[in-house]
Amino acid sequence: MLNNSVNKLISSLIDKNKTQQEIDLAVSEFYDAVNASDQESVNQVLPLLAKTFSIDDPVRAGIGGKVCGSLIEAGYDHHTKN
Repeated sequence: MLNNSVNKLISSLIDKNKTQQEIDLAVSEFYDAVNASDQESVNQVLPLLAKTFSIDDPVRAGIGGKVCGSLIEAGYDHHTKN
């Protein structure tokens, strides 16, 4: 579930045809998946999510950055092994 939701979020941010509403839905579904996942699983998807920082659209890259940053602030860290 988490891998599917992170892939959907990344695809939504990359796809310039996706609306803000579609992106918001992907973000919401991703957070739902995070809440249903263990810490190690979330830690493992952080590097995937970090790839959104290089998206050409700064607004969309910023969304990826905010999502990733919120996870780090919540205590997730891809360097941590549980």
